[in-house]
Amino acid sequence: MHDFIPAEGEIKHFLWTLHFMKAYTKQGVVSSTVGGSSGAVDPKTFRKYVWPFIHAIADLEPVVVS
Repeated sequence: MHDFIPAEGEIKHFLWTLHFMKAYTKQGVVSSTVGGSSGAVDPKTFRKYVWPFIHAIADLEPVVVS
């Protein structure tokens, strides 16, 4: 199962990905949302971690869908 976690990926990045996929708002809005009280996350950092998780979730299709 850990084979599907992107390099340098953390649980918070997975949660960012789930939030992005659910809300599907513009990256500027979601970057400020996931930053919480510590301020907005840089959009480049957001993209760096979210898109590899999105691709990893998509790669799970053959394992999850029968």
